[in-house]
Amino acid sequence: MDGRHRRGTAPKSPLTAAWGDPAVVLRCGVGAPPGLVATSEVLEIDGVEWFLADAVRGYRFSTVRRTAVVEVSVPASVPRAEATAPLTDLATVVRRYDPATP
Repeated sequence: MDGRHRRGTAPKSPLTAAWGDPAVVLRCGVGAPPGLVATSEVLEIDGVEWFLADAVRGYRFSTVRRTAVVEVSVPASVPRAEATAPLTDLATVVRRYDPATP
């Protein structure tokens, strides 16, 4: 994932994955992010739409208009201009396993 090696998560879950140190963390099947409304601005990356919420320790991206919500947390140490790189790596998998909803 964006040149990072896979690492364990705590607690261990088949719905969570992490890469690097500090970690980029993926969580599947989470709730809709706070602040997301019908008129929210979203980023479209390789056919997947993401809502960005600045988290306390970095950036939190959540998929929108998908069957399940996938959340990706990127640490603050990653420059803002590079924070979306992991989303590019994940786009094919999200499109394949988490169908878009109308």
